[in-house]
Order: sequence, then C-alpha cells, then structure tokens
Amino acid sequence: MDQILGAATAGGPAPAGLSDHLQVAALVPSLAEQLRDGLRYPRVSALVMEAQRLRIEGDRYRRQLARVDEELELQRAKLRRLRSEWELLSEARSQLSDGATDVALQKYTEAWTGGRIPLTVTEWKLIGLTHERALDQSEAALAQWDGLVRVPLEALVASAGSGLKPDEIARLLQTLEMSALAAGVF
Repeated sequence: MDQILGAATAGGPAPAGLSDHLQVAALVPSLAEQLRDGLRYPRVSALVMEAQRLRIEGDRYRRQLARVDEELELQRAKLRRLRSEWELLSEARSQLSDGATDVALQKYTEAWTGGRIPLTVTEWKLIGLTHERALDQSEAALAQWDGLVRVPLEALVASAGSGLKPDEIARLLQTLEMSALAAGVF
C-alpha cells in the first residue's frame, strides 16, 4: 500500500506486480488537476436541466388551467341542457295529465332533441377532455425524459468539441469508478 501511495503522490508509474485495479488507483492524482479545473466552474448542465424541467412544468400547468376552463364550460353547458330537458319533460307530464297527448308528445320530442341529444354530445366531450388531459400528462413526462437525456448528451458533445475526446471521458469515468472501488476495498 505504501508503494502505491508513494507512486500516487509522486505521479509516477505504479509499482510492478500489482493488479490492474491498484494501478488505476495510482493514476487518480494525475487526474486531480483536471477535476479541480472542472469543479471551479458552475455546473451549467444541472442549471439547464432544472430550467428545462421548470419550463415543462409551467407548460403543463398552463395546459391544465386551459383544460379546467374547458371542463367548467362543458359542465355549465351540461347543466343548462339538463335544466332544459327537465323543464320540457315537466311540461310534457302536465300536458299528459291534462289529456293533451299530442302536446305532451311534442314536448317529449323537444326534450329529447333539444335536451338529451346535446347532453350526450357534451358528456362525450367531457370524456374526450379526460383523454386529452392524460395525453398532456404523458407529453409532459416524455418532454422531461427528453430533457433528462438530451441536456447531458449536449454537454458531452460540447465538451468533445472543446478538446475532450469521448474515449478520454470514458477513461476518466472508468478511472473514477475503479478509484471508488479501490477506496472501498482498502
């Protein structure tokens, strides 16, 4: 262990005869300078991801408010249709009680065509609204997943354009993983 620590602090090669995992642990101090440089700057990707999430949530809430307004209007229309149908059916019943069956049938027909059919249309619109709400939720979830994957990938592409190669990033990540394993073993 002292040989590894001595090689690590000097930044030299790992002593011969050690396993690959321990040799990787000796390389960690040479990466320390690169990591310190990277940690000096704010984590822009995390800020971008949070801004993206908040934008998606804002859009989702705006759509929900629009759906609530639409539902309120449909519920009011449904109430108007029910009242209209009730009034016409009450008139039909009173006409039938008075013996005016022709007028009663006419009022019943009006109740059906002026109240029940439009009421059914409104109920189907409410069902469609529920479906649209579910689609809105799915769309927001998909947009969040897209942001969760796209933002880090764009950061990787940007870092590759700045001189870090993907294989260097992979080696750095692998080295950090092995270092964590080595630290956990000792």
